[in-house]
Amino acid sequence: MQSLITQLEQLAPSEGYNHTFIHGVGIYKSSESAVRTPLCYSQGIIFVLQGQKRVFFDEQIYTYNPDNYLVLTVPLPAECETQLTNNNPLLSLIIDFDIPVLGELVRVFDEHGKLNSSDKMSNAKGLFVSENTDALSCTLTRLVNCLSSKLQSDIIGKGLVREVFFSCIARPTSVAFI
Repeated sequence: MQSLITQLEQLAPSEGYNHTFIHGVGIYKSSESAVRTPLCYSQGIIFVLQGQKRVFFDEQIYTYNPDNYLVLTVPLPAECETQLTNNNPLLSLIIDFDIPVLGELVRVFDEHGKLNSSDKMSNAKGLFVSENTDALSCTLTRLVNCLSSKLQSDIIGKGLVREVFFSCIARPTSVAFI
């Protein structure tokens, strides 16, 4: 995990959002904890690899950190709090939804009988936190590894993003973001 953090630090030289070679994939860095502050989240998946964030929405608190991730199915206004771990900067990988790719994955899942209408409606709030898995962590590691090379990003980056989406949809508790 430490080598992954080192790579993210190199890919995120600036505070805030840092673009990568893959459109829709960025790295967010914050070197300071932040108290509860209003902000508007875009739709996508956020993986915190170092530190912790809390989102306050609809009288609930959603905490995400290296053990889990946040999925936002629609853009949402919410309040957010950032917590550093051992004074190390918060580092997160942000992947915007690619609607055509998600549509294709949903179609294939449906063709294989892996979706039902109750799954699709099981979470109507627009956001949820889901537990990270070893398989997903492996895919994220491969994705971060390719981000330092434009060539690798161009050749395998979109495939790795698709694999991340697949891993998130394949989880029984995550089908709700479809």
